[in-house]
Amino acid sequence: MTLDESVVCAVKYCLENDILKDFLREHGSEVIAMMVHEYTTEDFVEAMVEHAREEVFELMEQGMPIEKIKQYLKQKSTTRLGGSSDDGT
Repeated sequence: MTLDESVVCAVKYCLENDILKDFLREHGSEVIAMMVHEYTTEDFVEAMVEHAREEVFELMEQGMPIEKIKQYLKQKSTTRLGGSSDDGT
């Protein structure tokens, strides 16, 4: 089995067995691309910036004020980093 086939097989296995299912449904193709191709830190940062940009534009299109978007993104990043957003940091 080639590397490509192995990675696709592993992602399918995870989806079928409810392992990271929600994440893989949304990002499965990115995971496969990262595992199969050389994926540099710069590529990762570029992808994350693009994802954040798309998210901000979507929130703006929904009519969310920029200050609310800032609060939302700050809370989201703090939560992902394992910090507490209760104290405003």
